[in-house]
Amino acid sequence: MIYDWRHYLAIVQRKPGALRNGAPFLELPPSFRQLQDHMLRKPGGDREMVDILALVLQRDEQAVLTAMELALAEGVATKTHVLNMPHTDWSTARWLADRYWIPPRH
Repeated sequence: MIYDWRHYLAIVQRKPGALRNGAPFLELPPSFRQLQDHMLRKPGGDREMVDILALVLQRDEQAVLTAMELALAEGVATKTHVLNMPHTDWSTARWLADRYWIPPRH
């Protein structure tokens, strides 16, 4: 069965713990999964990750993805950092990612 994780955002906003084992969230794009793995290691990470995922309901998904990739690459993968990337002008997110690409830290 194939799930579209976007359809389950309302549920996970009420019950963020569902993010950990919910089948729909096993199908997240790789950058979303990488951020999720990082976020779920800290207290309150479920809620922060849900808030980041919910951004796709308000903004272009590619812009959210780009902001997450930039935050991961800079080693500052937090909700606050993602929300403030890139300098609140989400329309330039793809341009910034292409121009200032930073390889991810491992």
